[in-house]
Order: sequence, then structure tokens, then C-alpha cells
Amino acid sequence: MAALAGCVGCGGGGVGSQDSDVTETKLTNVRFDITGAAVGALGGPEDTARASWQKACDAWVAKVGEIAGAKLRDHDCGNATDVGGNDGYQFTSSPVAHMEARLAEGAKPSAFEPGPIAGSVGPHAVAYASWQAACDAALASVKAIYGDRLLGATCQLPKDIGGNDGWQMSSALSLWMAPSKGTPVSNDGWIAGTTGPRAAALASWRSRCDAWLAELAGRSGARFLDEFSCGEAKDVGDGNYLFTSATTARFVFPLAEGSELTTQELGSIQGASGPRVDAIASWQNACSAALDQAKVKAGDRFLAGVCHEPKDVGSGGWQYASPATVWLGDLAKTPPAPEPSMGTGGGGGDDGSTGDLKNSPVAANCKDRCVAMMNACNAGPIDQTCDGMCAYKPTEAQMVCAEATSCDHLEDWTLKCELFQ
Repeated sequence: MAALAGCVGCGGGGVGSQDSDVTETKLTNVRFDITGAAVGALGGPEDTARASWQKACDAWVAKVGEIAGAKLRDHDCGNATDVGGNDGYQFTSSPVAHMEARLAEGAKPSAFEPGPIAGSVGPHAVAYASWQAACDAALASVKAIYGDRLLGATCQLPKDIGGNDGWQMSSALSLWMAPSKGTPVSNDGWIAGTTGPRAAALASWRSRCDAWLAELAGRSGARFLDEFSCGEAKDVGDGNYLFTSATTARFVFPLAEGSELTTQELGSIQGASGPRVDAIASWQNACSAALDQAKVKAGDRFLAGVCHEPKDVGSGGWQYASPATVWLGDLAKTPPAPEPSMGTGGGGGDDGSTGDLKNSPVAANCKDRCVAMMNACNAGPIDQTCDGMCAYKPTEAQMVCAEATSCDHLEDWTLKCELFQ
């Protein structure tokens, strides 16, 4: 996923402020709490299960501290509750982390839930482990998206949604962000997964949301991304499951003095006729092509664009069409970012910098190299991230820059290496 520039303390006002003044304002310490989930292992004597829960709480606290752009002051593991039932002891709780951040005076962290996190179907213990892995991957992704603007993130206590299929754990993902300053633009779109069994169809829906967000952020600049939501997944399948939802991604742009936000309607974006899933994919491709063309035509004035929820307009088969909107404006001038330092052994100038990152041949083996970096950093989702990155045809200098980046600072893939742009 792309990464966002850190903006803690970069101006006053909450999300949605129309003020484009980028001068610094007075900062103050703001305290807030993060409530999450500590889930111990299933089985064993009660003392062993309680020890596992305590270890899980300690791991949760460490993860919060690792991800948070805010300072972790202290925490409370909460009261352990046995949820194992007939399968044995298993203790869980909702721990609380007490945080502190430096924000503009009067500002508060922006808290939101972008969508559910679900594991795979399986036996009780396997389902919990799968959910934890999905949660960890989601946390790594949002950290890569927002960088230091992410004040905190956690998954909530999971619930079983598997029904007759078996155990499947799902929970909310909660994020706390530093508030943005500028002119907000809400991109209201629509996504659909693929058909299949319930768990697989739900996973494809969530993957599609990740890809949708990466595509929008790639066009608009990830550093401007504010809140987003995958929406509520609704099954519209006939025989097999097919999940769709209305989505929202809000960007906040600091506009130049005197510049006004304008909208442009692209008319009806229509895909080809065919089986339902193929028709959806065709519409998605037509949408991407139309927005890419609008960005090229508008140049630097392009801010954002989205295709709205489509309707079936086919007569002899499924065929989807929707309106599309782009937003135009002039961004405020900002000082150029320093060139990334590659360190010993890096390519580029004598000082280890990459020089002009985009004035370099297109990188070879982009997908393989991206997958290797994601695996090395235990980050994900891998396919959606790497497909999104490679779609922008990164240069060799950009890939070398990313390969030299620490796993603790994946946000530098965008901030310093200029990927996803």
C-alpha cells in the first residue's frame, strides 16, 4: 500500500476544515484511549489459559506502541472472560491503552472504523488464529497508508460469523488519526467481490476494497487520504455468495489561495455485457480507464475521481453503467521533500541519495521484488499492494529505494521513494 506523509502538528482545525492556511499553529498534548482485543489460546488448564491471555495482552500493548504515531502512556489489560465453552478454557478481554499526541490546539484525534476484518473458516482454535493473522495484516497495511498520521489502530474483540460453515471470526478495525486541514472531497463509490462460498466471497470483497482504495490513493496522492470505509457487505448472489457495498474515501486537499474546488461529470461509464461477475469486472476496468484519462487531461489540477454505484442496464445479460465525477483544483505550494538517503551500498549519488527517482529505467521484475519485500516485512495484503505498485511502472531507482527502506518505515515507500505516484 502507499504511505502517507506524517502530519502530526501540521496545522489546526479538525477534519473537514475549509481553511487552506498552512502556517503552523500552537500545539498541545491531547490524551485519548484505544480499546482493543486480547485473545488467549484455547485449551489446557485454567492457569495455562490465563497465562496465555496475559501474554496476548502484552503482545497487544507492544503492537499498539509499535504502530501508534502517538505516545503510549500506560495500559490496563481489563478483566479476563472465559469464552472457550465446551472446547476448554480460553480467556479474552478488551484492554485499554492510554495515549497522548501533540496536536493543534483545539484538535482531537479522528476516530473511524473502515470495515470488518475476518479470518477463514475452520475449527475453533484455527479460526481465532486466522483472524489474528488477518488483523495483523490489516494493521500493517493501514500503518503503511498513513505513516505517522496514524495515532493508533487496533482490532476489536472478534465474533463468530461462520454459522453452519464452521467457526469464522470477524471484528471491527478501529483507527485514530491526526486531523487533516484543507478542503475535503468525499469519493462515494461501489465495490463487489467474486462469487463463491461465503468465506471466500467475503474475503474477495475485502480484497476488492483494498484494491479500490489503493487505486484512488494512487491517483490523488496517498498523503491526502483521510477517512475511508469499505461499507457494509451485502450478499446479492443467487446460488453462490456475492458481496457488494457502497464505499467512501475522503481526501483533504490544501488548496492554493484563491483556488476553488470544481467538479466535472464524466457522463455514463459503461462496461460490456456478459455473466454477472464478468460484467462487473468490465465496468470496473472501464471506470479505471476513464478516471486515468481524466487525470491525464487535467494534469496537475486533478485532485480526485470516482465512479459511483452502477446499475444493471443490460437487456440480454448483465451490463453495468454508472456516473463518474472528478474534482479539480490547485494545490498549495509546499517545500520539496529532501531526497531519500540510501545509506551504504545504495545506488545514486556519492552521498547515497537516489537523485531523480523517476529519471531512471523502468524496474525489472517489479512484482517478484515487491512480494519479496512484503514477505520480509511480514506486511500485506501482498497481491493487492504489489499489483497496485507495479501498475504505476516504478523505476529501478524507486525500487532500489524501497528495498533499502526499513520495515519499521514502510510509509517511506511513498514519502521518499515516490511509489504509487
